[in-house]
Amino acid sequence: MRNRLLWSGGALAAFVLLTAAFGPIVVGRDPTAQDILARTRPPSAQHPFGTDRLGRDVFARVVYGARIALLTGGVVAAASLAAGLVIGTATAYYGGRVDTLLMRAIDVFMSFPGILVAISVMAVLGQGLRNMILALALVQIPRLSGWCARPPCRCANATSCRPCAQWAPATATSCGGTSCPTASLR
Repeated sequence: MRNRLLWSGGALAAFVLLTAAFGPIVVGRDPTAQDILARTRPPSAQHPFGTDRLGRDVFARVVYGARIALLTGGVVAAASLAAGLVIGTATAYYGGRVDTLLMRAIDVFMSFPGILVAISVMAVLGQGLRNMILALALVQIPRLSGWCARPPCRCANATSCRPCAQWAPATATSCGGTSCPTASLR
């Protein structure tokens, strides 16, 4: 309870998450419903954030938008982390040709700007939330797979002390102990 800024930020984040999770119950109105007579109204008890030029409730639109944004971010993070972890662990465990092949494929994929890859995937697959999530996850997978297979500790962590010939023996055979240069990051 010493760090008040931490607790304030945590409370705000919890409020946003709960409001987004229980959006229809909190808002109680359709975010796309138009009321031309209530155009551009200032904030009030009925419309906490006011209304837009078409008379739609801005608070309802913000809450429903937060639901989609949090869903998208959560699914993209989980999917790309899972795929990156599998690819990174496979390269670390098998090593040799598998490592070289997968890491060179990741290097080629990362040579293109992420936004260009996402736009290209969306152009091929079409519009929609599912396709957008897939495009964003594909952009993040190479970054996470390279992170999961970062040398020199990858050999020790993924294969339980199997010596790795391509790195110095002092660091490659350490079982995640203190001789590993990045052990302090864990």
